[in-house]
Amino acid sequence: MTRNEDDLKRVIAALLETEGRSDDEVRAFQAKAAKLMHKLGLTREDIFAEKPDMHTAEMQITRFDWIVAQYIGSGISRLTGTQEWYTILPTPTGKRSDRKVFHFAGYRSDVDQAIWLFKHLIEASQAGARGISVTSERNSYLVGFAATVYRRLVELAVALNGVQEDEAPTGNDNALVLAKKEDTVKAFLQKIVPGLRDGQGKGTAVKDFSAMVAGQRDGKSVSLGRGVAQGAKALPAH
Repeated sequence: MTRNEDDLKRVIAALLETEGRSDDEVRAFQAKAAKLMHKLGLTREDIFAEKPDMHTAEMQITRFDWIVAQYIGSGISRLTGTQEWYTILPTPTGKRSDRKVFHFAGYRSDVDQAIWLFKHLIEASQAGARGISVTSERNSYLVGFAATVYRRLVELAVALNGVQEDEAPTGNDNALVLAKKEDTVKAFLQKIVPGLRDGQGKGTAVKDFSAMVAGQRDGKSVSLGRGVAQGAKALPAH
């Protein structure tokens, strides 16, 4: 079941609700639900079989990874419907640490995709920057890579949202379900990390234009999806 299909299951579940609706509304919404279930090959048991399975995942990153994480974290969060944040690891001396842990929270299937994509892109940035010894050149490469990947993630998220709206019975139904999903994820986040506030990362200056362009080139070509052997169809670079 793809993320798009998971969201459609939630749309169907909302359509099948009867509370607060007239008999005519119930019949109309259930007819829409039946049409979608037939199209997807689902039964009512399939729709209501699973309760929200909330999950968290994390990855420790270095100071160079952080340059990339600041860009791609929010893009991955938007694409997968998860919430992201980071924590700073303490040091024995009490000084500010360069080591951080990046977290994602949300529905298990969404978090699994988010953390896989985050690790995949961090590893791709590390591979691309390998061999660059000058710090300013390395930083510029990573900014070019990360900013390009972020743009692609946002474009893909917008495109997928458009597909969901086209497939849903009505745009309003889909918007309500996605809003409910977002509220559920945010409530879960506040439960596991009370009082969490959005943090603003410090930007990294670009001092080597050619390195930045090289990063942009690699950011355009890196895959944003898992290969077929990993269980999902790869999303092509564009």
